[in-house]
Amino acid sequence: MDLSLLLQNLTRGVYADRFAFRDDFKLIISNAILYNQSGPVVDEALAIDNVFDKQWERTESTLRRINGPAADAHSLSSAVNLTSSCSSS
Repeated sequence: MDLSLLLQNLTRGVYADRFAFRDDFKLIISNAILYNQSGPVVDEALAIDNVFDKQWERTESTLRRINGPAADAHSLSSAVNLTSSCSSS
């Protein structure tokens, strides 16, 4: 997974929801850190991840304000499903 594939998947409508997009983005960041361990690639990955997290929280906050608690319930459900699929692998 890399940023070009992430963009391609986004453009083609591959992602079922924003959480699937976030998961792929976080995988890219995780891989950048894992395979580079230190240096400018890791520094940039961490900086991009920080910006992403701030924008993600801003978006989630807006959705909570618009949709109410239902937005949080979906987030929790996705997190539980992700945890379950990871532990069963």
